[in-house]
Amino acid sequence: MVLRECPHCKQEYLVDEQKIRYGRRLYCTRKCAFAAKQDPTKFVEGLCIVCGTPVHRYVCQTKDSKAPGLLCSSACHYKARSMGLSKRVVTKPYNWTEEGKQKTQAAMRAGFAKYFSEGKCKQTEETKRKLSVAQTLAMMSGKISRISQLERDVGTVLTQLGYVAQPQYGVRDALGRFVACCDYYLPDKNVAVEVNGTYWHADPRVYPLGPTTPSQRRTAERYAKKMSLLKERGLIVVEIWESDFKTNPVNAIEEALRAGGVLG
Repeated sequence: MVLRECPHCKQEYLVDEQKIRYGRRLYCTRKCAFAAKQDPTKFVEGLCIVCGTPVHRYVCQTKDSKAPGLLCSSACHYKARSMGLSKRVVTKPYNWTEEGKQKTQAAMRAGFAKYFSEGKCKQTEETKRKLSVAQTLAMMSGKISRISQLERDVGTVLTQLGYVAQPQYGVRDALGRFVACCDYYLPDKNVAVEVNGTYWHADPRVYPLGPTTPSQRRTAERYAKKMSLLKERGLIVVEIWESDFKTNPVNAIEEALRAGGVLG
């Protein structure tokens, strides 16, 4: 604690030196601080140099200004910049060296690794379920576009073959509760069409050992639950693989429907 003289009433008072350093407790009481702010010498008045609006500012608010006059708002501040009336605060570009960039990235990776290792990012199974349902409902309503280009191409070919295909179809249980969302639904056939990418669904022809990365394993777990729920609702599930579709789109769809017993 240090003994300081109040600049308004000239009385001495004790104050923490750290607070003074950061511009706090500059007066002995709030009454003195308020009275000092009402001092006419603390104010400056004039017109905004951009729009001409009357401006009433504290001197401390204008002493570091880069503009040659007063500005009434942030909008006029940016206009003054574009008009060349106000100089930019940053006078030279920030030089971020490659070494500095690598150090920053390494520090961020270490921080994230520590965050995950301490288990601070874990969520309960109930929270995960609620987030999954909320995200899927947002996808169904169109708020989130999660239809890949591959899925769009499959939908185009299905339509060309004469099928009525409903994208991102929400499946509900007997009580009307949401349980899953299939890529396409063929109402005439009661068929759920799933479009599986080579990487995300770990195509066994490319990944004979099964999912190898954490993202593939998470996708596989969710997909297994989804398949179980769709079959419980009595839907016929057919799978169209990315590699087959890119080789021969029509044949890939017909073979998938034939394997599901939809086509004879």
